[in-house]
Amino acid sequence: MKKALLDTNILSYFLRGETQVVKNFREYQQFHSYLTFSVLTYYEIKSGLLYKDAKMLKIFCSNLKFLPIAARFYPLI
Repeated sequence: MKKALLDTNILSYFLRGETQVVKNFREYQQFHSYLTFSVLTYYEIKSGLLYKDAKMLKIFCSNLKFLPIAARFYPLI
């Protein structure tokens, strides 16, 4: 299975427990040890969870690892 960059809708469906999406996430995790999504998706999900469910926000944020991509693509910054 190829690595995927997840969008806000897919993460939102996962956090809501949509059966097919959860099933696909489990299958994905057999091949990849972590999920990848953009910083924009992160802030959209965080904003929605702040508005709706602080407990889920804590769980969501507890397992995140941020990669320093700016240095890789913009070495002069």
